[in-house]
Amino acid sequence: MLAIAACTTLAGRRWSFVRVTLGVTVAQSLFHVLFTLGSLGTSSSDGGGHIHGDLSALPNITTTSGTPQVSMMLAHFAVVAVTVLLVALGDHILQRARAAGDRAVALTA
Repeated sequence: MLAIAACTTLAGRRWSFVRVTLGVTVAQSLFHVLFTLGSLGTSSSDGGGHIHGDLSALPNITTTSGTPQVSMMLAHFAVVAVTVLLVALGDHILQRARAAGDRAVALTA
């Protein structure tokens, strides 16, 4: 619910690349926190589909201290970028469909 509220508030009524990017970033951060809290005290295979908890078994993702490596952060940034691009594409498709519908109504009037 927090992610929906954050995205709705940040996105606003008109398309804005910055606001949509902020909304997606905030939503993913909230989900990340939930996955992290949900995996406390569990092994990495019990993390609900997200790799957290005992990350020592995954040396490519964490450093020896257990902090995330650059590869994990880059993966998160890539997911934000893909999500924003898909939202932009969906918005563009909806705008074109609405324009086509408006033209069809105008032809029948």
